[in-house]
Amino acid sequence: MEQTPNQQVRVVGGYNDFDFGYQMEPGQSLSTPEFYGGYTEQGFGEASRHLHHLELDEVQPHQPAPRLRPVIFNSWDVTEFAVNEENQKQFAVIAAKLGVEHFMMDDGWFGARKTDRAGLGDWYPDPDKFPHGLKPLIDYVHSLGMEFGLWWEPEMVNPDSNLYREHPDWAINFPGRPRSEGRNQLILNLARDDVKEYLFNVFDKLLRENDIKIVKWDMNRHISEPGWPEVPVAEQKQLWVKYVTNLMS
Repeated sequence: MEQTPNQQVRVVGGYNDFDFGYQMEPGQSLSTPEFYGGYTEQGFGEASRHLHHLELDEVQPHQPAPRLRPVIFNSWDVTEFAVNEENQKQFAVIAAKLGVEHFMMDDGWFGARKTDRAGLGDWYPDPDKFPHGLKPLIDYVHSLGMEFGLWWEPEMVNPDSNLYREHPDWAINFPGRPRSEGRNQLILNLARDDVKEYLFNVFDKLLRENDIKIVKWDMNRHISEPGWPEVPVAEQKQLWVKYVTNLMS
């Protein structure tokens, strides 16, 4: 939204045109994101309330009769990366006694995830922490009358991971430039269909084999080198749109 010198307001919606291009062939189509607009003379507070009503009435799941949010226990501030089957069962007992309805196991359950420097991309239970997989813990949580939830961050990868060692080309990058890490992470190029299929299959298997009710999904850094060298130059700036399209599908 811009305010012009004569105090008129211009509202612009659609794709952000910074570093973006989308060359189309005859017969192709492209849908822009949905755009919602509102107006009030009562300031930002009233504008915020209008937006909240829109979210509650039209956007959020289970509308128009959403369920009450459950009381959640989250493991992060208790154990951080040091989650394992034994200590999570101990905390599940305490959580159930407190009236918790949903038990959420946060970061640290997968791959070689002892710190934030390794493991992202290797989405299988750490065999040292969970020698029999996640099912024994999930069943125990259910026996205490709680739902089970799990943390993940599918679009990220640590350079110190089996996935990155096998597919370094799957990280968003400009050739010949350093790959900037944020929180020791690189970003997987979800604009690529092979990356999309890999992540879909990994998490589909995880959800089919385990009764996971809710997912906590983090996204902890910005795209800093939005390069896609594997496609023709004319298509490389489509990354922004194809990334989101594959992420949402």
